[in-house]
Amino acid sequence: MSLLTSLPEIVEECRREYERLRNDADTPGFRMVERMGSTGDNRLVLGDNLDWLRCSLAEPDRRPVSLIYIDPPFYSKSNYRAEVRIASGNRKVTGVRSDAYQDRWGRGMQGFLSMLTLRLLFMRDLLAEDGGIIVHLDWRAVHYVKVIMDELFGQTRFVNEIIWTYKSGGASSRAFAKKHDTLLYYAAGRRHYFNPVKEKSYNRAFRPYRFRGVREYKDELGWYTMVNQKDVLDVDMVGRTAGERTGYATQKPEKLLEILLESCTKPGDVCADYFGGSGTLAAVAHRMGRQFISCDSSPLAMAATRKRLAMLDAPFAYCVSESEISGRAADVTADAHISQTASEGLLCSVQLGAYRRDCTLLPVSAPDRKVVGELQDSDPLSLVDYWCVDPDYDGENFQSTYCFVRTKNGMTDRAEFLAGPNKRVAVKVYDAFGGFGLWERRL
Repeated sequence: MSLLTSLPEIVEECRREYERLRNDADTPGFRMVERMGSTGDNRLVLGDNLDWLRCSLAEPDRRPVSLIYIDPPFYSKSNYRAEVRIASGNRKVTGVRSDAYQDRWGRGMQGFLSMLTLRLLFMRDLLAEDGGIIVHLDWRAVHYVKVIMDELFGQTRFVNEIIWTYKSGGASSRAFAKKHDTLLYYAAGRRHYFNPVKEKSYNRAFRPYRFRGVREYKDELGWYTMVNQKDVLDVDMVGRTAGERTGYATQKPEKLLEILLESCTKPGDVCADYFGGSGTLAAVAHRMGRQFISCDSSPLAMAATRKRLAMLDAPFAYCVSESEISGRAADVTADAHISQTASEGLLCSVQLGAYRRDCTLLPVSAPDRKVVGELQDSDPLSLVDYWCVDPDYDGENFQSTYCFVRTKNGMTDRAEFLAGPNKRVAVKVYDAFGGFGLWERRL
């Protein structure tokens, strides 16, 4: 059977599975294990996005999502790796690469489309009446997904085929250079919210038109008018030296998400990315005054996103699937010294000790395992990305009251703060590979 004739079968198979899962009362479990500030609707989720989508629909008090933007795998048949940034004193270790995610699927393209279709059915139900969904793909599968989304959302709900064009990437001597991705934009209902961004449109020969009723402007290039943003977005990829670069595979530029959120959402709206990656949507949504939901099954993606949000001082609730909690390997050994001095107004101090990962369990190459092991031997805190303190830990939900992030200028390993008597102080340390350690002490 050809792929074209199998599309109806894929859709119907996914609809049946969707109905079965919607009627299954035994939904997967997630546990909120940490809070960073006043979280509002912000959620950072580690686990299978299908499990989280099911849990979200079962939540009676959930807020509808105004914009879903997803950047799923592209059916590239590749295994993607991310650069892990490690620093020890003034020494920076580069080139350590860890497995990020696989873009290979059983049943080939049919398997990929089935995975995506089932999740799109759940996402459709989470949207606000005036909301929308944007699916980011490239030439490999976008035409098939367009047909499927016409079926799931309705042809009349199609809003835009947005082209993101860029300069980076390779070129072939046997074809035009592939320098764009395609974003499919569909509305949830009849009247979706949209507030177009304005952009410059230069006049021919950069000279003034002097048309009646048309306002013209001039800059160093020449004369132009302001028009609604076109459906071709010329935005540079994240450069190797860009400040927003996390090293995570297939990271998308913040400028691209800024355009989408400014046009398709209002301040305070909830925006969601269920293939969250390094957290670009979450970071941009926070900066633009939106609420965010970012979900990914990769601990490495969580590591990149958590540090990114911590550097922005962004509040969020961190939710982890029960299967991820129960399946976590005990591969971290570390310590932190927690003490209190009553003579100085109950001043509490925390001094980080050693932090080590079992390198044999890291998803890196054998030579990189050796590099990481040697680095840990010379600097016992070299893998630490950031650490937090909860001065009144309840034993379940960690409240990150104080947070210390590693920057290009280094990271402090000591903190002092006031804590009441008989408090349970806890310290949580995160490393660049997504692992963590937790220590606590009753004062």
